[in-house]
Parts: sequence; C-alpha cells; structure tokens
Amino acid sequence: HCVTGLLNALGLLLLKSQLNVFHLGAGAWLPMSQLLPTLSITALTASLAKILPKHLPNFPTALLAISFSTIVAQVFSLPLQFLDFQSAVSTASATTTTMSSGVPSFVSLGLRQVSTNSWTTLVLPTAFSIAIISILETLLTAKVMDDDNEGVSDKVKDASCRSMGYGKLCSSMLGGFGGCGLIPNTLLNQQAGGKTSTSVLIYATVMGAAVLAGRNLLTRIPLAALAGVMITVGAQTMRLGESWKLLLSRKNNKAPLAKKLALLITTYLCFQVDMGTGILVGVASDLLLSAASKKRLL
Repeated sequence: HCVTGLLNALGLLLLKSQLNVFHLGAGAWLPMSQLLPTLSITALTASLAKILPKHLPNFPTALLAISFSTIVAQVFSLPLQFLDFQSAVSTASATTTTMSSGVPSFVSLGLRQVSTNSWTTLVLPTAFSIAIISILETLLTAKVMDDDNEGVSDKVKDASCRSMGYGKLCSSMLGGFGGCGLIPNTLLNQQAGGKTSTSVLIYATVMGAAVLAGRNLLTRIPLAALAGVMITVGAQTMRLGESWKLLLSRKNNKAPLAKKLALLITTYLCFQVDMGTGILVGVASDLLLSAASKKRLL
C-alpha cells in the first residue's frame, strides 16, 4: 500500500509539473492568444495518446501523437513554446536556447586535483547515495511492472542493475549524467509495446540518432504536445481504482485501518514533502499501526 501511495503521489506530481507549459517564466498565465492554442494541442495529443493504443497496440503511439500534433502546430503556425524554448528563471523575460548536437568527447575527470578530504566527505558519500537511489528506483520500477505483467525474473533485474552501472560509467566519461529505471518512462514504453531487451536497444539507438542527426526536427516539437503525453502517463501511473477500493472497504479483515492510513500518509508526504520521507514514514506507520491493531485483537 505504500507503493500504491507512492504511485499516486508520482502521478499527481507529473500532472502538476505539466502546468508549467501554461505559464510564463514569472509564473503568470500565458496570454489568451497563446493559452488557447497550447490547451488545444495538449488536449489533442492527450486524446491521441489515449485512443491510439486501443487500435495500434504494437506501435509507438505516443510518438505518433507527438508527430501529428507537431505537424498541426507547424501547418497552422500556432504561437506555441517549442522544445528549444527555455523560460528564464531569474527574470521575467524569456530566452531562446539551441539544442547542441554532435558526438561528445571524453572529458578529463581531474581526479588528481581532488583532495583526500573531498574524497571522504563529498565524492564517495555522494556517489554512494546516488547509486543506492538509482538501484531502489530501478527495482521499484520492476516491482510496478511485476504487478502489471507476468513478472520479471531476478536474473533479469540483476542484469539490468549491472548494465545501468556500466552505462553510468560511460556517460560520466563523456560528460553526461547517469540515469535509472523510471516508472513514467517505463509505463510509456510499455504502452508503446516495448517489453523486451531488444526494445531497450532500439530505444537507446533511436534516441542517440535523434539527438545527433535530428536536432532541427526535435527543436520544433511543441512543449504542449509533450505535456499531453505526460498527462496520460501521470493518469496511468496513479492507482485510483485500487486506492478507492481500499479506502471505501468497510470489512476490517480485507482493509485494516493501518493500511488505509499508510496509503493516505504515503501519498500526502510523497506529494507535499519528498518521496524518501513519504516512503519511510508510510512504511513505519504501517508497521506500527498493524502491530498495535494485532495487539488489540489479542
């Protein structure tokens, strides 16, 4: 139930983050001349991303939805914010940035310049924390996939964690940053039919090719189209049916009060504070309330 609360909060955070598309850098709403086209493209993309999987289950429907919305935006010259647009955070004005392309080169890590004190107080603790968080997030993603599908073997999970480590090492050597298994991205890939190791290889290859050779096309994608896809992902991430079934159940043997409170606490804290605090407090409250309930019954 703590995992359900986490997924509910994650879905809400995804939905909340998409509101930035409808705001200017200073937090004000877009002018009506931009707001209406932005809402229209967002609704169009979200509708396509929701409807197309029913008719094209083995195709990347999210990509089709984004492509169609991009074509509509370009044909009608809609006043939208595109992928190469970045709102200035420190000022009320906006700046236009360009997406760089090309093959990255190896960077000098400068390990000799790092003092022993920095190794022990900064580098190693930070690296260890990031590694733990990445592994936990990846395993949590696998847990969500297990619940939705037939399950993933432990051998596959071990291979995924090792591959993720190798990828982080190569990425850092090229000046990039690491990643991990993410629930929204995985749900989106699964919705497009990507469920095997081959799909992972194709995904990475196409992504790299798009950045290297398709920069001009990528920069013309409306942010509203991306927001439309992420809205469907956020809605799919939440477990509203399971949550309502638990909260509305009156039979204590099926839905103890401890489980209900753990679900609510985890969802609230993950959404309002942070994921780590929500999970820790949610699990602790579940254990404490369950123990108190069993003691009372005895």
